[in-house]
Amino acid sequence: MSDLPELRLRELASDLDEAFVLRLAPLFADFELPAWRQRQTCVRGVRSALSERMEQAGHEACLLIAENLQGVTIGFLSLSLTRDYFSGQRQAHLNELAVAPEHQRQGFGRALLREAERWASHRRCRALSLNVFPGNEAARRLYADAGYQVDMLRLARPL
Repeated sequence: MSDLPELRLRELASDLDEAFVLRLAPLFADFELPAWRQRQTCVRGVRSALSERMEQAGHEACLLIAENLQGVTIGFLSLSLTRDYFSGQRQAHLNELAVAPEHQRQGFGRALLREAERWASHRRCRALSLNVFPGNEAARRLYADAGYQVDMLRLARPL
């Protein structure tokens, strides 16, 4: 038996769902960012990307709302299908995973990650990739504890 909390995933169903997803956008910049990144710019970019993902959900991509067993919305995840750059094998990419602040530290992040892996496995993906800022220590711990390892480093330099 799993020690993770049970949750239900569903597709977006209302404007309230969309508002919930967009309300969590600041979580994606709520940690130490690289010196040249501006928090508000990151939040605007995340909101824009999430809006696009909500419009483009389908077989190759999804944005799913997570609820606890009482029907309370606790978070969401966004996934897309892609191909490994080197092998060409089918893989999934975890675009975003967020848990509302009032539901954090209760295992829902791990439960959402498990569901992302199920989604990818169901689509015969060989791997699940994701990106995380170096300063997002909580997310990095979550992923490391789940067995994720650095595959490739992305470096950037402002010009």
